[in-house]
Amino acid sequence: MLEKDSNMFSRFVLRPLSAVSFALWVSAGGVQLAWSDENVQPFRIDNVSYESPLIEVTPKNRVFPPRAKELWLEALARPEADLKRQAAEAFAKAHLAGMQGLSEAVPLLEATLQATDAHPNAALAAARTLIALDARDAAPTLFGHVESDGLTMTLVVEPALFEWSHAPLHDVWRKRLSAAETPRELLVIAIRGLRALNDTSSVNRLTELAIDPKRSTRVRIEAARALGHVSEQGLAETAATLIAKTSSGSLTDRIIAAEMLGSHWGEAAQQVLSTLAADKEPVVAAIALGTLRKIDAELALPFAEQALSHSDAKLRQQAARVYAKVPNPDRVRVLSTLLDDRSPRVRTYARDALFELAAFEEYGTLVRELAMQILSANQGRAQEQASLLLGELDHKPAAMSLVPLLEHKRLETAIAAAWAVKKLAVQEALPGMLRAAEHQTAKLRGTPSMPGRRQLDQEMSQLCQAFGAMKYEPADEFLRKYVPRGKLFRTESRATAIWALGLLHVDDPEPELVEALIARLKDVESTVPEEPRVRRMSAISLGRMKATSAVRQLERFYGEGVHTLRDVGYTCAWALRRITGEDVPNPRTPDEVQRGWFLEPLDETDGDQ
Repeated sequence: MLEKDSNMFSRFVLRPLSAVSFALWVSAGGVQLAWSDENVQPFRIDNVSYESPLIEVTPKNRVFPPRAKELWLEALARPEADLKRQAAEAFAKAHLAGMQGLSEAVPLLEATLQATDAHPNAALAAARTLIALDARDAAPTLFGHVESDGLTMTLVVEPALFEWSHAPLHDVWRKRLSAAETPRELLVIAIRGLRALNDTSSVNRLTELAIDPKRSTRVRIEAARALGHVSEQGLAETAATLIAKTSSGSLTDRIIAAEMLGSHWGEAAQQVLSTLAADKEPVVAAIALGTLRKIDAELALPFAEQALSHSDAKLRQQAARVYAKVPNPDRVRVLSTLLDDRSPRVRTYARDALFELAAFEEYGTLVRELAMQILSANQGRAQEQASLLLGELDHKPAAMSLVPLLEHKRLETAIAAAWAVKKLAVQEALPGMLRAAEHQTAKLRGTPSMPGRRQLDQEMSQLCQAFGAMKYEPADEFLRKYVPRGKLFRTESRATAIWALGLLHVDDPEPELVEALIARLKDVESTVPEEPRVRRMSAISLGRMKATSAVRQLERFYGEGVHTLRDVGYTCAWALRRITGEDVPNPRTPDEVQRGWFLEPLDETDGDQ
């Protein structure tokens, strides 16, 4: 086994659940706390036109209506329940919007929550706002309403108390576990909370819940998952008993057996997990296979070999993870075949695994050779992933093999190939890239209603970026086709083509092109005004060309920087600096008064931060 294998995919570090993640965990059915690389996405199909130049727009200054806070405090002190609710919600909303100095609302919010005659809606709004304001001193007050004010209040309050490390809550969870009549929803919350705490003192009671056939399936599985996180030994015999109840055990019992051994080590646990990894039900086999992989991936290999041909995508992905954990040349070859898997998740995982393996001297050449072979195969899904892989690996020899894929009938494959050839930046590939771009554009002209226009727009955008970044002058005529407005070309490819033209004509204000770009910049009064992205790229290219004849229009739209289309105004400022050589400041950062509150003052004096 490679020394790096133990952590080669550990991109997600275990941390205590935050209040937000705990709330999502409660509402969405729970999140396994074992590290996972299932959603790793290192590849990003980028757009360099938005990064060259990088023009950062300063956010508007958010200000608030004067005396709004005072009005809300008055409303919060009123006896009307709905007024209290709206005032509490306004404080929470204002806090999220950036209003400062809201702590003086905390005593009134606590009073609203504690009132014996408090309306449930007002109390709930007060609790939510105390949490939003991070009023940790109010934890005892909030704790007093756990369970007593209903499930909704519990779901709101407990995640915050967990985040604030409010210890009395932990005892509440333990008591819920022991109580005979705890409602199911509260019991599930307690189980998940204790799991997040890694509460080993609850192992015995969690075991009782997991094996109790009279309990609901949901509670049993939650208890088993908690055991799989907090317990590393002692449950192998219990799991074996569960699966031996009948000839194969019920599906629920087998799932529970697999889940409760999630962190177990030792020969007894391995024997049970080996039985479960061969289970006919993929949900059981996937859980067991994942645990065996963590214990010792070598133990999981026989089951992974069988699982790779299974119809269940999650099981195939678990098998792929085993192969990535203990690679050898044959297993690397198998991983490369998964680039054509029918599941996007599996083939994406295989691509990521191959990318990681390519960093090892033993496998770098093999990974590149396999990916190159796939480029010439007739497998569109695999060719897409191989294109992305070779582009990210910066494998220059792939460039010429990518060019034919630019006209692939599967547009996702064509987009990936376009991104990859752009990233590789091989001059010899440019003529073929231009021919492909012209052919794809001809298809649009011949069939304006053809499906896949959005994907084709993405591909043309990638190729235009390449022509501009590599300053490929023969592409000039092609790029100009994308400048005028019309129904044929979508916004992204037009904007990128205009950006590329600026790079082809640096310090060269060719009159016809300058006029065409000025027309795009100032097209704001037509029935359907020009897209801001196109206008922005027009300004950038006018600046790169040092088009002095565009200065008047750039100065005109420079003022947009203090209004709605601020990115256009900032771009005009950048262009003016480049053309004139003067220190043109960015547009003034405007104040933006936040409106739409349930209570606002009638006068229109200056806003209050």
